[in-house]
Amino acid sequence: MNDAEHLIAVIVVNWNNAEETLACLDSLEGAHGRGARVIVVDNGSRDGSPDRIASRCPWCELLRLDDNRGYGAACNAGARYAAGAGAGASFAVFLNNDTIVRDGFELELVRALGDGSETAISVPKICFAAVPDRLWYAGGIVDLEAGRVCHRGIREPDDGRYDVGGPTGYATGCCMAVRCRDFLDAGGFDENYGMYAEDVDLSLRLKGAGKQIRYVPQAKVLHRVSSSAGGELHPVKILMKHRAMIRLVRQWCGTAGVVRYLLLSPFRLVSGIVSVGSFYRRAGGGKKGGA
Repeated sequence: MNDAEHLIAVIVVNWNNAEETLACLDSLEGAHGRGARVIVVDNGSRDGSPDRIASRCPWCELLRLDDNRGYGAACNAGARYAAGAGAGASFAVFLNNDTIVRDGFELELVRALGDGSETAISVPKICFAAVPDRLWYAGGIVDLEAGRVCHRGIREPDDGRYDVGGPTGYATGCCMAVRCRDFLDAGGFDENYGMYAEDVDLSLRLKGAGKQIRYVPQAKVLHRVSSSAGGELHPVKILMKHRAMIRLVRQWCGTAGVVRYLLLSPFRLVSGIVSVGSFYRRAGGGKKGGA
């Protein structure tokens, strides 16, 4: 692994959100010290955040896009840049800017990719930044015939029950590691999704090619959940996820799958609202989306 450390690129997307991005970058300084490239892809920010990031973190590479192309497109641009700029990176770790990472997380994720024969994506354990002892993601569950995509272990205590790694249904775009070659050969994220579900689609495409998604609990990340979208229950986030799910189900299951999804979605929406509200009330303060 020591020989490969300089071939890891951690890619963080920023859009008009310097404060959170800088907090994320502070936690990544250790990865940079171990030889990882840290690349910030700025999605056409208009608030001066690229200059603030460049001034505060000169050790980062800054890729400035002209406009906001969406998360998937920004990640794709970052992966192409990472693989092609100078001594190209072999591995890309996509990381939301509203995260704080545990030291060494990138090494654990890359080790889990192994020799490339099976595992295409590795994903960490992710906990709520506002409630660090509660899980946000401990693997993914996909049942598109029933229109169901969800996180394993979400809002449950991080008490050791999810400390065993292994294959999982899908990787979350909040944090995932891939080989640049595998990612680019697969066409990267489908940019038509804009936001949400592009990670599930990529996972399904790679699994369809005989690859595996691996959950790696030794790597840990804290997530300020949906902070850029105004919180887990913000109407805009709910609408965007709903639209993305319709696209995903239509793509993979056809019209019949969309009909099933639409019939079941009101019940899941109500259940989700109750679950999220109850969780934050118990956690204290009634927060709806992280610290």
